[in-house]
Amino acid sequence: MRRKAAYLKDVLLWAVLGLPTLWAGFTHTIADRYTWPEVIAGLAAIGVAVAFARPRPLGAMLVTAALWAGSVAVRGDPTVFFPALAVMSYLAGVRMPRARPALLGLSGAAVVAAVVVPLVRWLLAAQWDLGAWFFAVTGIALFGLVPWLAGHARHQSLALTRAGWERAGRLEREHRMLAEQARLRERAAIAREMHDLLGHDLSLVALRIGALEVDAGLPESRRRAAGEAREAVTAAAERLRDIVAVLRDGDGPGLGPERENTAHEDTAHEDTAHEDAAHEDTADTSVESVGELVRRAAAAGMPVTLHGTQEDARIPAPALATVRRVVREGLTNAAKHAPGAPVTVRLAHAPGETVVGVANAASRLQGRGVTGGHGLRALAERVRRQGGSLESGPADGGFALTVRLPHTVPPNGPPNGPPNGPPSGHPGIPTSVSPGIPSPVPLRVPPSVPPRTASRPVEPNRKPERKPDLELELEMEPALALARRRVRRTRLAAALVCVAAAAGVAAFVLGFTVYEAATSVLPPAEFAKLRAGQAEAEVAAVLPARTRIDDPSWPEPPIPPGARCRYYSTNPEPFGDLTLYRLCFAGGRLVAKTFLPS
Repeated sequence: MRRKAAYLKDVLLWAVLGLPTLWAGFTHTIADRYTWPEVIAGLAAIGVAVAFARPRPLGAMLVTAALWAGSVAVRGDPTVFFPALAVMSYLAGVRMPRARPALLGLSGAAVVAAVVVPLVRWLLAAQWDLGAWFFAVTGIALFGLVPWLAGHARHQSLALTRAGWERAGRLEREHRMLAEQARLRERAAIAREMHDLLGHDLSLVALRIGALEVDAGLPESRRRAAGEAREAVTAAAERLRDIVAVLRDGDGPGLGPERENTAHEDTAHEDTAHEDAAHEDTADTSVESVGELVRRAAAAGMPVTLHGTQEDARIPAPALATVRRVVREGLTNAAKHAPGAPVTVRLAHAPGETVVGVANAASRLQGRGVTGGHGLRALAERVRRQGGSLESGPADGGFALTVRLPHTVPPNGPPNGPPNGPPSGHPGIPTSVSPGIPSPVPLRVPPSVPPRTASRPVEPNRKPERKPDLELELEMEPALALARRRVRRTRLAAALVCVAAAAGVAAFVLGFTVYEAATSVLPPAEFAKLRAGQAEAEVAAVLPARTRIDDPSWPEPPIPPGARCRYYSTNPEPFGDLTLYRLCFAGGRLVAKTFLPS
């Protein structure tokens, strides 16, 4: 469909550009009447130019330039084919991305026309035609260069518009990406809060209900009701796990398997992790202390002991927030998977680091807690971001979780583990434990995401460096300003060339008129001496070098049959009333002389 429309446009363009040629074949209003072979040749040349206008715009422009120069050389006519040259030059400017080929082509065409046109005029008229040379040179500039510059300005304007739309589309895509990242961060934050707070509370509730279920002092019906309540809490924990999985779907590294191998999003994940860590650290300032967490678990029936209570006050705030999460995660897993087993929480403050451990003995009861696999994975990632290490696994028939946290992040960022394993230098975290000992959670920690460069340290409280829209716009401004300057320069060049060509034409016409008036004067005394019947060679001795005109525009006496006439000026005034002497020759002799008033 588009190709047919292009064909129709080309045919219509050919018909419009061919109208002056057809008009010259029917009348001599525009120029001397063209012969039909000349009309057909002109229409064919215009058709070739139109056919090449799309695939070879430079070739189409040069074809019309040659056609126009040929009409000036052969017919001395600059009027019939200049519309074709102007239109093809404009289209070449619109369709050519580079300026140098067009400028070189037009320069070459002007040089060739300046040489060939006067030569052809001399061969046809036996005299040098300065006017034809002038039209050959200035016509290429006026009808070729100026339209091309206008078309090139249009090309740059269209390119600028396309670039603007592309930038707008890129900004829109970036806005969507930022909105999606914000949505994922919110979902991840909700998932963390639900997992850490609700999961911990549900575990303590299940622990309390489990104590009622095995209380021998309660009737069987109450113990059965307690069992049903415990099963309901377990079911609620399962639904919570599903909700957490949905909310964490698509989150950053270590939180969703779908994203673990998405290398091109490492930067967004790293920035999101830092932002989330800062948010969590701020939120943790208003939650329970380690002692309060232990006391609440003990009140729910968990046999838990805390060692190193006094160390709580000595831990720096960034590490203290993670210590609380470690204790809460360890108590939650013990309540889920080792109900009734003794639990020991230890805090130790060493120079430059804090060590926190949560260990539970083997349980005589079967744990019924659910495992979503999120708690230890998120905790391991958080510890890694702070430059610490996490160890977990079977210990003395039970299970132990130990975390070492430095008080400051190392200058080169946190250590990174191997691509497919836990942090280097620490024992691997097993995926299962001995038979009969319930596993707190799936203990495989996903691979860490290394920093983008070794020279850029990762700080846990560092805000992500995302450029706001204003900065993006400011970055685009130099390119847009450069494109606008190019468009303005091209338009200015077109206007200056047009003005220069017009000034050159006016100056040449003025100078040529003065020159022609001064070199075509036949003195009245010499005209009076001429007699009919004189030999043409004798008369030529007193005639000026040039004739004033070729044909008068006003009525004149009849020309003798078979004679050819020449018209000479009576005075050198270029802008006054034009009065002429007409001399007619036939058979090598002067047959008539006539004075033609204006």
